[in-house]
Amino acid sequence: MRALACVLLLASAPALAAPSGLTPVRRPARWGLGLTIGDPFGVTLKRYLGNENAWDVYAAFAYGPGVRFGGDWLWDLGRMVAERKFDLDLYAGVGPFFGVLSDPCGPGFINDRCNGDAYFGARVPLGIEMLLREAPVTIGLEIAPGVGFAPGRSGFLLDFLLAVRWLF
Repeated sequence: MRALACVLLLASAPALAAPSGLTPVRRPARWGLGLTIGDPFGVTLKRYLGNENAWDVYAAFAYGPGVRFGGDWLWDLGRMVAERKFDLDLYAGVGPFFGVLSDPCGPGFINDRCNGDAYFGARVPLGIEMLLREAPVTIGLEIAPGVGFAPGRSGFLLDFLLAVRWLF
């Protein structure tokens, strides 16, 4: 029940952030390619669409649990900080994932039964991204609760990761 409340709260983040006084974000359309470090650990490709929206696809090769592929649609909730050397933006999103339960598996997902079963699910990422002004690099922290389903069972998933991307 507590996990469901957390997912619902994060899913409502765009509506909650509107009156908060965050500065609207307008950034150019461009690509970002990088690594995610944490859970899941893997590679990421992000497309900034030239407004407050972006999409992100990823392949996770460790933890995750097992091997996982997914993508998220992201809404930029606003700019929290605008400094001379960097901007700090807050975002939220939603997206599906699928994968295979294989070693190693993340903590608490489907009772850590890493047995080769396929699984699928959805997650709700909430993150902070720092865009450096003097280098084509972004650095972000993200937490993403979700739920996954495998044959005969389901479980709660909590991603927590650091993403570093090179912009081009």
